Amino acid sequence: MSEQLSLPGMAESSAPPEDLFFALKPDTETKITITKLAHGFTEEQGLQGRLVNEARYHVTTLFVGDVRMFGETAIQIMSQAASAVASTTETFRMEFDRIGGFGARGRLSPLALHHQHENPAFSNFAQRLHKELLHRGIRPQKGPSSKLHLTLCYREQFVEATPIPPIGWQATELVLIKSLLGKGQHVQLGKWPLRMTGEGIFRPSHP
Repeated sequence: MSEQLSLPGMAESSAPPEDLFFALKPDTETKITITKLAHGFTEEQGLQGRLVNEARYHVTTLFVGDVRMFGETAIQIMSQAASAVASTTETFRMEFDRIGGFGARGRLSPLALHHQHENPAFSNFAQRLHKELLHRGIRPQKGPSSKLHLTLCYREQFVEATPIPPIGWQATELVLIKSLLGKGQHVQLGKWPLRMTGEGIFRPSHP
């Protein structure tokens, strides 16, 4: 069972929230490529929002919740679950072929990389991680991610998705991140390598 240290309404809840989530991060070369693309696209579109620091580039695999709701025992259980899933998952390809607004259309919208099709390897990985956490008594605040995206700017005017040459990397490890909201900082709490066998090539699932 998860060890809960505080509940909504208690005094501790007045502290700034710190999001806890599992993610996949691009390699150094891919980060550089993404940054160049992001700067070029925002200049071309006349967008003014501040881009995310490339050290924070990530694809959320599973959002767990506010870290204040979990104690050290729960974090250890999450680590054990992550290790079990990662060690039995072959590395796979992460790929994006669109840049533009992500989510519901509105005045302000995240600018992100995404793909027009689902990535089955990514979706299956996220689902397995979610099930493993539930099996071990940890209930994430949200369900497993399925729509692949990598946020470049959190507050920007909505822009239509624009096709781009495919950008991607081979996912080789899962990381657990604590996000210090309002400070623009990520703290990595752990990382677990995926199984290095096969190519794990991404083949989009067409409708």
